[in-house]
Amino acid sequence: MTAEAYEINTHNSRAEEIRDKVCCAGLGLGYTPYRLAQEAKVKSIDVIELNPNVIKLYEDHIRRITPNNQKIKVIQGDAIKYLRENASKYDCIDADIWHDSNDMIDPYLKLLYMEQKNPQVRFSYWMEKTFYVDLQCIILLELNAKYNNNNLNMLASGIPEIMKALARYVIDNTEGVIYNVSDLNKLLSYENLREKTKKFAIDYSQGEYKAEDKRKRIAAMFGMDEEKFQKTLEDAIRLWLDPNNSGPRFTKK
Repeated sequence: MTAEAYEINTHNSRAEEIRDKVCCAGLGLGYTPYRLAQEAKVKSIDVIELNPNVIKLYEDHIRRITPNNQKIKVIQGDAIKYLRENASKYDCIDADIWHDSNDMIDPYLKLLYMEQKNPQVRFSYWMEKTFYVDLQCIILLELNAKYNNNNLNMLASGIPEIMKALARYVIDNTEGVIYNVSDLNKLLSYENLREKTKKFAIDYSQGEYKAEDKRKRIAAMFGMDEEKFQKTLEDAIRLWLDPNNSGPRFTKK
């Protein structure tokens, strides 16, 4: 629970798209409602916060220095449970109930499922682009683990199983063949990753995800024998990781 410069900048960028009746999942130090309350296009802000001590800190010390604080209503409760019943009541929902990608994965998948059930509501998420950059790295590790001789498993030791399962799902459900770095960029593009994550979120939120998720043979999916696929993949990953490569690369914006 902090309000550091990089957090303020990311909150500010999301605030530009938020309007009318808003729900904030997570209170923290109250910067998001502070920022949104100053926007004329924002009519009301319901903030869902689980921790009563965080709410007390806000009410005792922060609310009074927040402009237009009459717009803000703080509700104690579990944001995910609350939004399952009430998401459709809002025009925009902004979520910030995690510290990093590892503890973001579970609530983020559940919120992505709600987003698909409520297409009329605009959802926004703190750290979303960073989450997909992390997912890119995990996908590369998964590809290496299956088809390369390089042992990079030690790098994946702290990654939650659900993140690994999501990475495998993206690989198994992305059409096309990896012949070069451009093909690998398509696999790892933000658009492809988010599309596949939304589909994965449906199974996850409906309880159909299992840790031992079945994996199709990637080589067969790409219409190649395993030996040819391994060589193609090794070449693509070598180029991807080469700092001197001047070809197309996915970068975080």
